Amino acid sequence: MRTEGLTMRTEWGLKGILVALLFSLPALPVYAANYYVVPSGSDTSAGSAAAPWATFGKAWAVMRAGDTLVVKNGTYNESIAPTVSGTAASPITIMAENAGIAIIDMRNAGAGIEIYQRSYLTVEGFFVINPGETPAVDVSAPDGDFTSSHHVTLRRIGARGGSNLDNAGAAIEIGRSQNCLVEDSYAYGYGRYILSAYGSQNITMRRVVARWDRWDGTNYKPCDPKFNMGVYDTHDSTFENIILIDGGTASCGDHGALLVPGNDNGNTAPFTNSDNNKFLGMIILNNNGVAFNVEGGSGGTNDNNQFLNIVSWGNSFGADTSHKASNTQFRHILVGQSTDAGSYFGGSDNNVSGTAVHDSVFVANADVGLNDSSVDEDYNIAYGNGTNFSSDPAAHDLVTDPKLKYITRVEANTPGKGTASDGGDRGANVLYQYVGGTLTTAALWPWPYEDRIKADMCESSFLASVGRTGSNAAQWCASGKTLTRYIWEAAGNPIPPEIYGGIPPIQDTPGAPKNIRIR
Repeated sequence: MRTEGLTMRTEWGLKGILVALLFSLPALPVYAANYYVVPSGSDTSAGSAAAPWATFGKAWAVMRAGDTLVVKNGTYNESIAPTVSGTAASPITIMAENAGIAIIDMRNAGAGIEIYQRSYLTVEGFFVINPGETPAVDVSAPDGDFTSSHHVTLRRIGARGGSNLDNAGAAIEIGRSQNCLVEDSYAYGYGRYILSAYGSQNITMRRVVARWDRWDGTNYKPCDPKFNMGVYDTHDSTFENIILIDGGTASCGDHGALLVPGNDNGNTAPFTNSDNNKFLGMIILNNNGVAFNVEGGSGGTNDNNQFLNIVSWGNSFGADTSHKASNTQFRHILVGQSTDAGSYFGGSDNNVSGTAVHDSVFVANADVGLNDSSVDEDYNIAYGNGTNFSSDPAAHDLVTDPKLKYITRVEANTPGKGTASDGGDRGANVLYQYVGGTLTTAALWPWPYEDRIKADMCESSFLASVGRTGSNAAQWCASGKTLTRYIWEAAGNPIPPEIYGGIPPIQDTPGAPKNIRIR
């Protein structure tokens, strides 16, 4: 018995030592997992590549910070609406296995991607269609809650907006959120706006193509403003290398490409104005309405918005600071071929002050080129406009042919080359990528993923359904050109061969089948 007791005591003593050692060791790392989902899968499976789940709901019940969900090819009638968040050190990733072939079709049942009160998420590679009367892609938080949605990245997302009758939904909307990124994406279709940043802070949208097709607002406010892009009651945000293209016609109300408004909208937004936003390296091409407009309303004044290397070409109207705007800065912009005026800048009677226009070009606008009566301006070129300057030009202004060849760059041996106040060029150069507000040396052209973008945005059956035919046709789609070629040839000259690496671009065919894509 004594031997047995000794043996038992020794055994328990060893167990105690092992337990003590176990609790004294440092915590072992928790390794992130990859899970998979496919429409033909099963939620009773392991969620592996060989045995994927069927639903996103199953994924949210299992996934933790640092995990990745790989979404296989197919059409899903379930929203990507995570109920989990990542962390700064371990974000959650939800990615299509093949960009553009994982399709979210909600069949009018709600947003296709809905990030609501979540953070540290990356969603990548999806095509979202047919969302009904809600945004196709929505990152948001409840009214009055301006901190719960943050650090969300949307990358390589295609969004076809469907909101038309009952509300002001967008195709891609960031609302009441912070520190979010939309990158290498495209959006089009129905919506009061196609791209929207509302009541948000520190938002970045980078290399996004947007086309406003239609918004009737029949059951909402049909004559409210409608634009390709709205930056509304938003602060400290950056919009770089955005293309706003071929906006459709509207039956009533203000419309155009880019609107930067401000209003006191109660607890739906933390701000009553839009301040300290930067617009960099943008192309605004062939839109019905104004190209870009800064306009405060019932709230505070829109302060310190900056526009640098911006092209407005072939729009109804050019640059506009019409009401309650202060210290709006326009540098190195090109405004050309407006069917109305190239610019309008309000004065003190419109509560507008501190507008500055420097190192810019206004050419071939039907009415006045540079409306300079209420602005600080110099080192500009105005030529071939209905009226070049609304008052006497400044000391270093030029009234001479800028010899424009492409809307994307200033050519050597032209009047604007190297003659700007900062030693650069008068006019816009949109040749390289901006990243985080800084101009890099990475080439912007050819436009990334342009074949995939064209296949979706120029689908002939959709264009017909939204009324983009005849005189309201989307000009890029009707041209049969690549996106890059369409933009480079906007001024009437053939695209330089070096843009495609010395190989002339292939003439695309409008309405090409969606399965013919280069990704």
